[in-house]
Amino acid sequence: MSNDAKDVNEANKKAAENLINKNRYPMYILIALAILILGTLLFSCIFRGPCRAMSASFSNPFAKKMMKEEKMILSAEAKTTWSEVSEKPLAIYFAPNSEAPLVKEVEATLKNIVEYLKVNKAAKIMVAGHANFHKDRAYADKLGMERADNMKAMLVTMGADANQIETVSKGQSETVSPFWNKNAAQLNRRVVISVVK
Repeated sequence: MSNDAKDVNEANKKAAENLINKNRYPMYILIALAILILGTLLFSCIFRGPCRAMSASFSNPFAKKMMKEEKMILSAEAKTTWSEVSEKPLAIYFAPNSEAPLVKEVEATLKNIVEYLKVNKAAKIMVAGHANFHKDRAYADKLGMERADNMKAMLVTMGADANQIETVSKGQSETVSPFWNKNAAQLNRRVVISVVK
């Protein structure tokens, strides 16, 4: 191999080495930036509270929802109401042939039940719809179901999860009195909320 060819080879090798060295610098800068970012994140987790607080700062709606639910504290009134309804189911009455409950007297109680359900996701209630004596038993069953479904819809509107509320119609099968009178009729038109678990 001639001297000129050797010189050309040496020049090509040096040019290739210079090109490789020049391309290394951006890679070193990227590695340094990655180390800096990871160090900052680690510092935030150790010295500024749990990592989940940081994850919620990003626009992650699921993380924000989880943190909000963790902060919910059950009021003493809601605990008391749940305990009372566990022992004695709550009856809510209706006007004749009506599907809309008369809830003014029990509105605070319903709010407490909803609060308990929101905090305790494993809790469940049963809403049983009842009707007065009717010649048509199918009508009584249908009316009972409509009453139960309307009460469930009302509780969901107040903030309860629909999956925590079961509904059933008792129709006229569990009347308060076997005899028909005005007082018994009024007591028969009801939904009964009871604790399932």
